[in-house]
Amino acid sequence: MKSRTTGAAAGILLLISCFLSGGCVHYNTSARRDASFLPYAGAKVGQVSLREFLRTRSAVVFEGDQLSFTASGTNSRMGRLTGTVFSIGAAAAIDRRGYFLTAAHCVEKGTFLLLFFDKGQLQAQPVRVVWRGDDSKMQPDLALLQVPFPLQDVFEWTPTLTNGESIVAVGVNPGPDRLIASQCMAGKILRLDTGSEAVLPHSKAAFPHQEI
Repeated sequence: MKSRTTGAAAGILLLISCFLSGGCVHYNTSARRDASFLPYAGAKVGQVSLREFLRTRSAVVFEGDQLSFTASGTNSRMGRLTGTVFSIGAAAAIDRRGYFLTAAHCVEKGTFLLLFFDKGQLQAQPVRVVWRGDDSKMQPDLALLQVPFPLQDVFEWTPTLTNGESIVAVGVNPGPDRLIASQCMAGKILRLDTGSEAVLPHSKAAFPHQEI
């Protein structure tokens, strides 16, 4: 996925098909993540900051029991979650018909609650699993989710990736007292692998002290 930005971040790739280990939370320290994104902090996509562009198209998927979410601010991805949480994963809006992409291992069982932005408003809605990759059949660790209404802001697919190209990612940053926030990272493509019959095609990217 590629966005057209102005300033120093022109042509940044938005890799959301594998959010740091396949759609999960970021494990690097917050300071390292923030530092990696600093070169792009002033970048814009149209009239919107790159950070806000990423946030409004990313989501958090919760697996659990009796889950509910209360936002702490209309324009931030912060809030308080109640209920029993089994797992937390990152997702991305990829189609205006209500579709999101996440990792298959983030939606293995139970009921799921999706936290996302819709028309600038933070929403928490039950989400349907449309398709889930089966690892036993060599299918990718990806899953397709859908909410039952159209989306305004989504990522668009980029046709190509190149070695050394800059990319950015946004994922989940769970804090103390069940506070949930989003966090941006940046890095470069290290290697492109066209794959084979036995190995799924993939790209390798470097973020601070971590590869995906």
